[in-house]
Amino acid sequence: MFSGRSDPSSLSATALSSGVVTSGGAVAAVGADASFSCNQSSLSGVRQVTWQRLLPDDSLQNLATYSERFGQQIVEAKVFLAEASLRATTIVVRNASLEDEACYICSFNSYPGGSNLAYYHCVPEQDT
Repeated sequence: MFSGRSDPSSLSATALSSGVVTSGGAVAAVGADASFSCNQSSLSGVRQVTWQRLLPDDSLQNLATYSERFGQQIVEAKVFLAEASLRATTIVVRNASLEDEACYICSFNSYPGGSNLAYYHCVPEQDT
């Protein structure tokens, strides 16, 4: 299980740039679905929303993108975009497993402003 609290099985959301708000407090037992949401209302010129996962070797794995021009582009078959717009986005990881515990990144990419990021940190459940 991973969850959105300060216990050892915690998942927390931190907005790293102004204008991006995270929500949810996703909790998922192994085998269940986990969802992560970000939204923004103050950024202008957003062209694309991207979801990525930070891997243990510090590389980034692209999961999904959305733009008005190209629509939804799903890279990782285990995920889908439950909400896809340039203002709000929700990604769902199907059938969560221990391998899905990671830092998930949502990025609102704008021109000329650059990227505005929000991170989700997943910490594995500790046996007591």
